[in-house]
Parts: sequence; C-alpha cells; structure tokens
Amino acid sequence: MLSHTTTFTVLFSITILMHSTLSKSPSFPHYSTTSNLSSIWINTNSFLPNFTYPDGTLIRPILLHSTPGPSFACGFYCTSPCNSYLFSIFIVFTTSTSQLLLDTPHLPPVVWSANRHHSISDNATLQLTATGDLVLRDSDSSFVWSSNTSSISVVSMQLLESGNLILANVHGDVVWSSFDHPTDTLLLGQSLREGQRLTANASATDWTPGRFFLTVHADSLAAYINSNPPQLYYQFKINNGSREEENSTFIQFFNGSLALFGRETMVLLPSVSSPVQHITLESDGHLRLYYEWKQGCKLVGDVLIDYLDDCDYPLVCGDYGVCSKGQCSCPRGVNGGASSFFRPVNELQPNLGCSPATSLSCQSAENHAILKLDNVSYFNSIDSGTAITRLNDEGSCKEACLNDCTCKAAFFKHGNHDSYGSCYMPSQLFSMMSNHSSSAYIKIQMIPTTPDASSGAGKRKRLFSQPSLIIGSVLGALFVIISGLVTVFKLSRRKVTPDQDDIEDNGSFNGIMRGLPTRFSLKELRVATKDFWQKLGEGGFGKNLDNSLPEESNHLIGLLQKLVESDELLSIVDNRADIGRFSDEVVEMMKLAMWCLQTDASRRPSMSMVVKVLDGVMRVESDLNYDFSLNPLMSPEEYAAYLSAQQFGSILSGPR
Repeated sequence: MLSHTTTFTVLFSITILMHSTLSKSPSFPHYSTTSNLSSIWINTNSFLPNFTYPDGTLIRPILLHSTPGPSFACGFYCTSPCNSYLFSIFIVFTTSTSQLLLDTPHLPPVVWSANRHHSISDNATLQLTATGDLVLRDSDSSFVWSSNTSSISVVSMQLLESGNLILANVHGDVVWSSFDHPTDTLLLGQSLREGQRLTANASATDWTPGRFFLTVHADSLAAYINSNPPQLYYQFKINNGSREEENSTFIQFFNGSLALFGRETMVLLPSVSSPVQHITLESDGHLRLYYEWKQGCKLVGDVLIDYLDDCDYPLVCGDYGVCSKGQCSCPRGVNGGASSFFRPVNELQPNLGCSPATSLSCQSAENHAILKLDNVSYFNSIDSGTAITRLNDEGSCKEACLNDCTCKAAFFKHGNHDSYGSCYMPSQLFSMMSNHSSSAYIKIQMIPTTPDASSGAGKRKRLFSQPSLIIGSVLGALFVIISGLVTVFKLSRRKVTPDQDDIEDNGSFNGIMRGLPTRFSLKELRVATKDFWQKLGEGGFGKNLDNSLPEESNHLIGLLQKLVESDELLSIVDNRADIGRFSDEVVEMMKLAMWCLQTDASRRPSMSMVVKVLDGVMRVESDLNYDFSLNPLMSPEEYAAYLSAQQFGSILSGPR
C-alpha cells in the first residue's frame, strides 16, 4: 500500500501535468482584444504559447477575437523553419468552444505586418510604452519599428472585429490604425487613399516588399512594377465630376465591389457570404480576392480579370520573354526560327524569362545592333505619358534606341497610318506580348569578328557574321539564277498573240531600254533552245537555258513558292555545309533575294534598303508576294508610262 506521502506526490504530479497540458492546448479563454499601457510581450514559448500548423507555421497570439468561425489575431508569426518572425495581424479559425482549429490545409493568411523590411528573431519584444508608443525591438534590443504615437494621449491598444489594430485615446478616438498603413492587403471596409499603396511581397515565401504596387492617384487607380521610373500596367481613370465633393480620392472594399469614394462602384466583385474577406496584391502582380472558411483560405478570383489577361502582366514570361496566348518564348529570329541572341533562363520553366547571349555594354556601343520583332508590344504602352512625342515615326524610334546606349528596346505603337504612331523606350525591359498593332526593336550586343572590325566612331557591327556574309554571297548567285529562271518561265508560259510577236520582233521594246545586250524574241529563244530543252552553254553559275526540270510542280519557282508556304526554305540549302547556327541569316538572305524579285517593281527594295538589311538595322518586308507568275510582263506602252512616272536611281532591279 502506498504511503500518504507517496499518494500526495503522485496526485501533485498529475495535477501539474494536467495544468501544463491544458495551458498548451489550443484554447484561449484568457486572450483579450484590448491591452493597456506599459505592457510588454516577449517572443518566446515561455512567455506566449505556441500554436503550430501541420506545415510548420507557428503563431504566438497577443490579442485575439475568439468568435466562432474565422476571426483575427495579432501577434508573432513565422513559417517553417521559423528562423524569423513578423509582428502581424493574421486570420485564424476558432470553434464554438474557443478552440483554435489547426488542422487546415492552408496557412493562416497574414493581412498586415509591421516589420516587412526587417524580420525579428526569438526573444524580440513588443512594448506599449507608458507614453503610448507601440515599439518593436529585436532580440539584441535594436530598434525595428514604432507607431510614432508617443505623448499623444494613447491609453490602449485594441484589435477590432474588422481586423483593424488601433491605438485609442481616453475619449475612444482612434489615434493610429493598421488600416491607415496598409501592406499588401485590404480587408472589408478598409480604404486605400490617395498616395497610399498596396505593395506585394517579393514572393510567396519572402515577406519583404516586392516589385509590384497598387496606388490611388487623384484621377486614377493604378498598378505598377517598380523600375526607374515605375512602369504602369493597369489604370482605371476617374471621372473628374466624381470627386468634386471630395478633398482626396479613395477607394473602399465592400462585399461585392471596390467603390470609389465609398459610393461609386469601380470594380464589381463576386458577393461572398463569409464575413472575413481580403483582397491581396500578390508577388506576380495579380490582385486576388479570398474569403475564409473552415477549411482555410479560399480563392474567389482575380479582381482585374475583366481588364487584364495573362499576357498583360509585366513578369508573366520574365525579363525579355514574349507572351502569346499564355505561352512564353524567347525573342525569335528571322522566319520564326530559334534565336541565337537570347536563351531561356531555364529550358523547363519558360516563364522565368530569357537572357541575352551577350550582355549589352556601353563600352562596346559600336557593336550594338537591333533585332526587329513584328507584332510584338509592351504592357507599358497603355501609359501615353511615357511616349516620346518627338519620335512619331517607326524609323526614328528605332534609330533613337540604337543611338542611346542605355536603351534596351524600343516599341512602336502604330497609329491610323502604319508609318506614324507612338514610340516607347522603357528604362528596363520586362515581359513582352503579341500584338498586331506594334513592332519591337530589341537591342543586341554583337561580337566583332576581329579586334579592329568595329574601329572608328559611329560604326556598327553588321548583323551577319563573316560566315553569313559568305552564305550571302552564295545566295547572291542563287538570286541571279532565280532572276534568269523567272524571266524564262514567264516567257515560256506567256500566251503571245501574233500582234504581240510582231511587237517583240520589231525591236520597239529594245528601243526603250537602250544599251542592253541583244534581246531575243520568244520565237528565237524557242528555236535556239529546242523549246527550252537544249543546253546552250555554261558559265560561272552553271548551265544556261537548260529547261530540264520535270513537271510544273517541280519547277524552281513552284518549288520556291511551296517551300515559303510550308516554312521549309532551309531544305534547299546544301546540308553538307556547316551553317546550322546561321539558319536565320540564310533564310533572311533568301527572302532578301525574293524581295528583289517582286513582280511589282515598285515593291522592290532600294539599294540603301538592301544595305540596311545586311547591316542588321532593317528586316525584309513581311508581306512579300511569293507568286512570281501571277502578273504578266508589262507591255511596252505600260513600261514606258511606268518609266516616265518613276525615279530609278535607287531601285535595285528594274522591271524584267
């Protein structure tokens, strides 16, 4: 039998154990929503009970509303592995018996914090001083944050049912409130006033202020990504008539709307039955609406979904990325082929963006060149105030960027006339997007082929490297062959009336184009070549007038047209040549040759335009006519009229 002493010891131990267990259970009847002056709280488990969620998130409440359901608490908050803490307001879920529900798949969301810039550690302190100042210090007693309310009659700190943490004076008036110092979130009833900001976290796991912010101007609600200067990506303009009765502009969050001046609906929101809702600006720049329920935080939707699609967000595809229908890619080269100038940051995650193959350098500005991207625009073009008014044509916009060392890209937004519009030169380049009303000019850094290749002020490194110039020379020979064949095939397929034969035979056409070699009539060519089947001779480029091609579908012109349509131009290049890494330049040279072969002579490039293409400051026209057999040759009369109306000094190749 146990002695009385032993029995007492056992009962006392059980009592202590039960008391310890109860004190650590997730119930808090002793928690209050108010605290008075000269209170201090230490961020330790011995001073404040821990409540840990399944994922390792830990909270140490100071003030708490224990109303059953979702409610608010303020205190110390950390996420696993809990190396740093915030003093913050967060949402918890309590049961009807004032138990804290911890078994939830979602973290308790933080809706306000005091020290985003400077997290604290264990043993940090929060003090409501005798003078009414709320002060946060780290474990080494270093100052972190203060409400700056010393000596203005503060008598208490209160956490309201709305989630607003306030400091009140003896009359109950609010001296300071968390609602007046928003971080990244608005709660029901909270306002965002002119000059205030919501600033997103850097990431889902990094509480420090990130790159996006939403603010209220006198005439608009606007969202920006931080750069120098900030770049606008969303704007809701406010009618001047709406603010006549107000001193300053503000918006207010209600169940079902964001309202201007608390009365005029700006943005419609889904109406939700939960009393605890919040709108948060997140690290990707999206403004999202959430509500709280027993299973945790539930996403309602994107607040700006009616105004912005996925590609309108600045970082949807990372720096230098191009967004098209929600898909990300790096800037493409000629003919849509893979670009040698940019590479993805991560092949498996294209949304992380792209990086230049060679970084831009102002010390090598003479080696800068421009890569044109057709039908590509920039989110910031919604900000008309950033357009450079003196640059209202596409050419000057592009050249201004090329000549400005700090410019990374220029975007030209076409107006009613394709040649005129608005020029934008952002200081920092984020994601781009597909858009048929704009063109992008991206600056790239070329590598000189020789140390002295770019000597001399103002000289630009050519877009095509030395191997590409060799390819260009070979393709130039191809251009000559194609020119001859185009002429032969047009002549061979042309239906000539007896009268036209007479015109061609009598030499009147030769009389218009004096100084050219002897021109043979179609009859003479047919006789000499046995209807274009006999080889007449051979020169530097091979056979002359050897029409030994098979049926029409395999003729060079027909084949060329089909290859253009099927985007397979490279299939006609000798695959034994080591030019795989110059495929973009090869296709560009082919298209340059075909540009020079346009049936309509007025659409052919001038020699200066050809030089610009070779120098990399201009691209071949994108709307070329690749059917060289659609239009008949000009009659002598038509050609004479054409000559009298045109200046041919700059035309690369005249009518054939």
